[in-house]
Amino acid sequence: DGTYKGKDSAIDKSKQGYPRKHGLTRFIPTNQCLHCHNGNHVGADYIGLFQSDFSPTYQESVALNLKPIYGTGHVALSPDTHYLKGLKCIDCHEKKEIMGDGLIPGSLAYAIRISCTDCHPGYSNPDFRRRCVSHRIRKHAKLRCSACHAKWSFQDYGMSVMLTLEPSYRKWMHLMHGGDPFLSTLFKRSLVKKFPAPPSSIDFLSGKPKPGMWLIGWRFRRWEYMPLGIDSQGKVAIIRPQYQYYVSSVDASGNVVLDSVIPERGDNSGPGWAFNPYSPHTISKRGRSCDSCHGNKIAAGMGRFVSPELDTSLTVPSKPSYVGARLLNSVEKEKLLHPSGRFYRLRLRFLSE
Repeated sequence: DGTYKGKDSAIDKSKQGYPRKHGLTRFIPTNQCLHCHNGNHVGADYIGLFQSDFSPTYQESVALNLKPIYGTGHVALSPDTHYLKGLKCIDCHEKKEIMGDGLIPGSLAYAIRISCTDCHPGYSNPDFRRRCVSHRIRKHAKLRCSACHAKWSFQDYGMSVMLTLEPSYRKWMHLMHGGDPFLSTLFKRSLVKKFPAPPSSIDFLSGKPKPGMWLIGWRFRRWEYMPLGIDSQGKVAIIRPQYQYYVSSVDASGNVVLDSVIPERGDNSGPGWAFNPYSPHTISKRGRSCDSCHGNKIAAGMGRFVSPELDTSLTVPSKPSYVGARLLNSVEKEKLLHPSGRFYRLRLRFLSE
């Protein structure tokens, strides 16, 4: 709730905006990072949490009248093997990466300093094929480790955002559990009033209240879809949807000003959507099955149950916004969708190990 629970008499326990306890440590626990990194981005996946949809139907804590973790419900999935072994976030993400080095990267992906082979040197490219069958396949040296060893991946499709000035809270109460404590408090305070005041929320740029409130909802959220692409270093990596915005706006009288408008990309090449490469923090010691990529239409970027009338068309990857990254080309898709006879022989050997 943002109020102090410690014994420091200099901190006012009646005011919000303080940590639970006051203290400094060099051994930062993982749950400290999760105060911010708890949505479906990177962070919560490390401990095996997948953020539920915002509808009360998927918010078990709401039904049980419990305080939800991080302001919204989560589904418990398999955590990262490094987490199970006791590694903290700061064991991999060092000071200069987190606090900055004076340079401004094009994206956070370019600020990452550590790689798997820093701790697992036996799996560097010269030694890559000495281990198991899948590592002895020469072309697999082009893959990011997480492309095979990630157990699941955040895949959130169709981010609908709406700015509404209409004081019709009951209409949108199914979106009040989106992890924004200010929004949840506004709903709880207004739903009990017969004539509630028009909504206002904090403008994060100015820090001051501004008319209207922003509501967020997803078309659908999944963790099993894992399409592949090429990252900025030329490696095959898992890609995920980002910026699939549908923007709407309603004025104080309930008139629809914008209705699911899709922003354009900066290069005027189409909708402002993108699938960008990343490394899910869901690593397993054993890689996924061969069939999770080879012969798999989703991995090849063909989408799932694609139809122009269905939201499943959102599963077809859009070109990345990261400089140097791209989708699989037609030749790469063809090889992935139609494996050679050698693939099946190696697959049998892999299954026998």
